[in-house]
Amino acid sequence: MMKMKLNRSGVIAGILLIAFNILVLPTSIAGVVAVGVDAIITSTITETATTDLDFGSIDLDPAGDTVTIDASGGATTAATITASSIVTGETSGLITITSGVIASVAVVYPAADVTLTSGGNTLTIVAATIATFSSETGVATDGINPFYIYLGGTIVIPSGQATGTYSGSMNITINYS
Repeated sequence: MMKMKLNRSGVIAGILLIAFNILVLPTSIAGVVAVGVDAIITSTITETATTDLDFGSIDLDPAGDTVTIDASGGATTAATITASSIVTGETSGLITITSGVIASVAVVYPAADVTLTSGGNTLTIVAATIATFSSETGVATDGINPFYIYLGGTIVIPSGQATGTYSGSMNITINYS
């Protein structure tokens, strides 16, 4: 038979080691840490009415005339007239859109006529038109380059229209998706 000689200090150290593992060192350790969470919301889309739609100075033919600014010609659009009026200083309107995000753009221009006034006199834009030009093709912002919307329209000036400086405004709605 084999006799085992136990050292008293070895037995006490073994018991203490087992007790320490049971009481002090659990088999899994968990901790909870609070982490801050932030969000900054900005609007990176800006629309600017860069240039007004301007039919220019119209030396009206006595019989009246129809003056059209074609938006599809861009900024260099010259007025088209049906009679012999003389038009100077005309330009298509321009809206510039800048965006830091990619977005599809849908433009809604006035469905109804737009009235210009000079004192108590009125003149009507009977057809508003738009055209889009940008460095990218299609009607979408690319998140980098400006997007341009040119505005045009037609006014029918009757014979005997009162002279004056006619002005007004039209609302252009720009929808993004």
